[in-house]
Amino acid sequence: MSSITKEQFEYLMNLRKRFLNDDTVDLSRAWSKEVISLDERESFLIDFDKSTYEVRKMKLNERYRTSIVLIRLCTKKRHTNPDGTVFPDAHVHIYTEEFGDAEAHPVSILGLKDGFTNDDAYNAFMDFCNVTSPRLQMMIES
Repeated sequence: MSSITKEQFEYLMNLRKRFLNDDTVDLSRAWSKEVISLDERESFLIDFDKSTYEVRKMKLNERYRTSIVLIRLCTKKRHTNPDGTVFPDAHVHIYTEEFGDAEAHPVSILGLKDGFTNDDAYNAFMDFCNVTSPRLQMMIES
C-alpha cells in the first residue's frame, strides 16, 4: 500500500485545484473525474457514487496517485474507527499516516449540519478539498 507523510497530505490538501475537463457535474449518477492543481504539477481523482435505491446515500473521494484516498465522505453508512468509535450515519474519512483512510470524523468538520442535502455535501467537500468545482446539474431530492 502506498503512503504519504502528514506534511505531504497537508501540502496536497492545501493546493488549489480544478476539474480538468468538465464544466458540469451530475449528482444523479456515479462518476470519476480528474482534478489537477492550478500549477498543473499534481493530479487527483474525484469519485462520486450514489445509491440507486436511497436518494440521500452517496460517497465522495479525493484520491492521489490513484490509490491513496486523501478524504472520503460517506452518507447513510455505519462506520467503526480503529479505536472503537462508531459513526451510525454520515462521516468523513481523512488520511493519516497511521491509519490511511480508516479513521472517520463527524461531517461537521466539513461544515455540514444535520439535514444537509447531497448538493450541500458536494459543495462542502469541494471547498474542503480546495477544488474549484464545476456547476452542478440540478437533481430533485425526495
